[in-house]
Amino acid sequence: MASAQTTERSIVQHAEFSPPLSPTTRIDLSVLQQYVDSLTVLHLGPMTHAAFVAADVPMLLVRTMPQLAELKLVLVPSSAGSGTMLPQILIRPERLPALHSLHIEGATLRCESLSQLKRLELRNTVFAPLGHTFDEFLTMLATGEALEELVLENYIGRMGAGDSTPFHFPLATCKTAYVKDTTQNLYRLLAHLSEPPEDTRLAVSFAAGIPSALDILPLKGAVPPLQQPVQCATFQFVSDGAQLICAGWKHKITIEHCSGTPVTVLGNASSSVHSVALVVLMRFLAFMPVSTLEIADATEGINLQEWFDLLVLTPNVRELFIKQPIEGPGRVVSNIVTALASFSGQAVESPVKCPHLKDVKVRGTVYSPWLIDVIGQSAKWRAQYRAPLRSLELVLAPRFNGMPHCEFASDAARDWAAKLQVDKYVGRVVVKDAIIRSF
Repeated sequence: MASAQTTERSIVQHAEFSPPLSPTTRIDLSVLQQYVDSLTVLHLGPMTHAAFVAADVPMLLVRTMPQLAELKLVLVPSSAGSGTMLPQILIRPERLPALHSLHIEGATLRCESLSQLKRLELRNTVFAPLGHTFDEFLTMLATGEALEELVLENYIGRMGAGDSTPFHFPLATCKTAYVKDTTQNLYRLLAHLSEPPEDTRLAVSFAAGIPSALDILPLKGAVPPLQQPVQCATFQFVSDGAQLICAGWKHKITIEHCSGTPVTVLGNASSSVHSVALVVLMRFLAFMPVSTLEIADATEGINLQEWFDLLVLTPNVRELFIKQPIEGPGRVVSNIVTALASFSGQAVESPVKCPHLKDVKVRGTVYSPWLIDVIGQSAKWRAQYRAPLRSLELVLAPRFNGMPHCEFASDAARDWAAKLQVDKYVGRVVVKDAIIRSF
């Protein structure tokens, strides 16, 4: 019996009552059953489904709890990597009239109506098969008319290639949403998404195993509803991946939980995690015309062709901002700037990347004559085959530590900038010292 009581107490992680119970009361399932009418907050688990059933928790969850406002239930698989379908959890909202926050992890939620909830969090952290279809899940989610916050992790279910069902977040009141799922699901979600919450964050579960058919996923022949101007799209590279932040749209797409080891993408040879992250994230630009593109803290693991591919997907960009850490690798800036032109192994008649580009800013990166030459050649090519840049701003660091200022911010800088302007390759050139001086 003592062992059973210990198990029951471990199942109950947290509970609150109104009026409060005595501080000396040891909360277990029997206490919950006794004071169910005064229960306001209940957190159960983590526990296996076997323990969940053995402790008769399912019967507790279908009891009437008039004051329960917050419910959290976490189930874990009995063995790692079992691959069995998530168990189903039944919630009867009519018996929980005060419930406004529901968190279910490791189980498939069955609920006829979510209309009273303000916050819903559903997680499938073990990537197990779900006990509902995509359509069934959407039908349930559509009842969440009062939701203000939504969290979904690997919970949408498998979406078929021919699935044309629009994905409706709970409308009107929903303010924030976090959705973490496969690349395929997120891509299709964006293709059908209507009226997204004001603050939406999408996260790709896996960077490895990106399908080769990713580029040709069907869009049903319709213009994606999210094709609206985006003020700025920022590719921010971090230690284990990258994220795409859309300012003005207030949405963010990230690669999460990437391994630092090389992974396979699109059936090709192994690539760096940053390369894979960029390949995945750039696909989402099809849904968001971007006027300003910012690339921050990129690494040398991304090759020239991948930068070409990115810029092809941003035809509306008018401003490009390349932001590197001080003393960052010049090769990154060189590759991006080269991708703006077609003088690197491409025919002159190749399509011009970012045809509406007017302004380029480069900040960080160590000065080198070679880098400056590449920037100048790119500006020349665009002036000859498209239109001259309106402005070019460079903020460069010195080549050697301890130098008082960048040697490029000197007479050589003035001569170089003046030539670009005299030759009408750039309307205005500004060279700034990364430390002190400005010209």
